[in-house]
Amino acid sequence: ALGKIYESARASLPDSAIPLTEFGADQARHAGNTIKSYYASKGVDMPKLRIVHSPALRTTQTQAELAIALGKSHIACQTPDDRLREHPKNAPVEEMMPRTREFSHNLGEGDVVIVGHGVPLRELERCLAPEDPAVAKPLERRG
Repeated sequence: ALGKIYESARASLPDSAIPLTEFGADQARHAGNTIKSYYASKGVDMPKLRIVHSPALRTTQTQAELAIALGKSHIACQTPDDRLREHPKNAPVEEMMPRTREFSHNLGEGDVVIVGHGVPLRELERCLAPEDPAVAKPLERRG
């Protein structure tokens, strides 16, 4: 039944207003636990992290679940950033690239968790790891 409700919401709401599913909330909590495990495996204390996210409802809810899993003591701030918002459907990707590049060049110091979706994250990957074959190959398929 939830799947039908979700599909109905996807058909009637703009992408930025679609809520996070329970599966998505589980994934966000798992990501938070994975981040904690990463620092533990390196034998270092987890720093206070900045969470920067798209202002879309789903990513706002995702970062909230992620922050809960990480623990309040490990969160420096949680900030929406309009440069991470998904572009309107059928808009050229090239229109999004300048704001994504600007975002990538202004991340500042310290460890940052970025929560977004779709094209902005793929473009951000290209900006942050342009020579990484694991990033470049999936981007090439996009055409």
